[in-house]
Amino acid sequence: MGLLDFTQECLETADGKIKIPKGKNRPVRLQVYQNEFIEKWFAQAHPITPGIWFGWIVVYGLYAAFTTQAFAWWQGLLGFAGGVLLVTFIEYALHRFAFHFEPKTEKGRLNHFLMHGYHHDFPNDSMRLV
Repeated sequence: MGLLDFTQECLETADGKIKIPKGKNRPVRLQVYQNEFIEKWFAQAHPITPGIWFGWIVVYGLYAAFTTQAFAWWQGLLGFAGGVLLVTFIEYALHRFAFHFEPKTEKGRLNHFLMHGYHHDFPNDSMRLV
């Protein structure tokens, strides 16, 4: 997979417009940050990433369940299922309403692209999760 540096294209042009590159179905990566250290730090696609985000919650939940015995096993199972449904709903709502809004300003377009548009415009970049 090649690496194309589109960082200059993402900057504000002389007329105040923001140019956002399109890379759909091209086997390329967009370099988002000019600083190589920051680029490598944020361009990580490793299975441990969800564990960093959610692992401590699961570990604490299991610890609390087995040490305090404050609830029965079926209550824990019900809580887990409810949590899965809640996270699914929150993910859908975030994706639908926060990630797919239409920004009205040029800076808003750039922020939207960096927040989530990259995910849609460069779907073949295996180094960015979302």
